[in-house]
Amino acid sequence: MSSLSELEVIIPTYHSRVLTAILLKSFEKFKPEGINLTYHVVENSSDTSYKDQILSISKDIIWYNNPEADTNKDNSNNKPSWANCAAVDFVRENVKSEYTLLCHNDCIITSDLFFEEMEQKVDEGYKLIGTSKFPSNNA
Repeated sequence: MSSLSELEVIIPTYHSRVLTAILLKSFEKFKPEGINLTYHVVENSSDTSYKDQILSISKDIIWYNNPEADTNKDNSNNKPSWANCAAVDFVRENVKSEYTLLCHNDCIITSDLFFEEMEQKVDEGYKLIGTSKFPSNNA
């Protein structure tokens, strides 16, 4: 059994109903039985127009509004990166499990392999797991 039994996913978003819904549905489709997922969806504005739709996808979704990220006040001409970091900072004290995944809402899980490889790396003792190349580049 893998030591990866709980995973919290931080998902920064900005007025992105469709992308956020697709991402969450892909996680739900491919999540293994032995892993409990908690999703921290951080809308980096005061927009709540799609909150109910997102919350209906899974009981494990927590919605946050982070309107301060919409002000662009603390960045150095790089609003997307600053807003991404602002989302992480906004929820970091609410993350309680050992493992956390930061996942942009323009991603999608496409197979069981995503979780299998993550579990393998955790079991091998890795503390930081990321991607450096896409499978489509392996041809």
